Amino acid sequence: MCAKAKKIAEHAANSASLSNPVAVAQIAKSYNTKGEVVVKLSSGLLDDFNFQEPVFIYFDELPVPFFIESFTPKGNSGAIIKLQSINDLSHSEEILKKSIFIEADSVSAKALENAEEENMGAYLTGFSLTDGNGKPVGTISGYFEYPNNPCIEVSLHPGVHSALSEDNTKKTGQTETTLIPFHEHLILSFNPSSKEIRMDIPAGLLIY
Repeated sequence: MCAKAKKIAEHAANSASLSNPVAVAQIAKSYNTKGEVVVKLSSGLLDDFNFQEPVFIYFDELPVPFFIESFTPKGNSGAIIKLQSINDLSHSEEILKKSIFIEADSVSAKALENAEEENMGAYLTGFSLTDGNGKPVGTISGYFEYPNNPCIEVSLHPGVHSALSEDNTKKTGQTETTLIPFHEHLILSFNPSSKEIRMDIPAGLLIY
């Protein structure tokens, strides 16, 4: 840890252990000379967060606690925050590009569930889907964590239709979408580098 980072840690509370850390934001850039920074939010967990609880930033693989002094939303997925003991530009620049973590039990179980669903949806969106025979089906456009039945929303390729709904896309020109169960035992191959998923899609869901 460099000298400035050490000074930050000294001004904060002693390093602590985290039993279940959850990343909530990444520090993108300094905002002004008073120590404020712009962060990119990785979830909506801070909306449910009790600001009387600390957030954590890792230094030398140790989580150092900080308290959020002010929080101002910025755009759809950002915020301007002021951390206690980060009071000038030089200190704020020492934490740039670092992630901010919270302890999982500092937010509600429902908020954690929503964040997990949101992150999964963001991750899977854009993956191409093929069936068990290798036939292109469509592009994943969403994810829904229904109880005991997680599903992906798929924007179907032309010529592929859902058997569960009427196809009005020929009249409207819109892309048809459908929900497909997304269980581990249905996934035949998963390639994150090429963003391709091959699945054994249950019979009767699609019409080719």
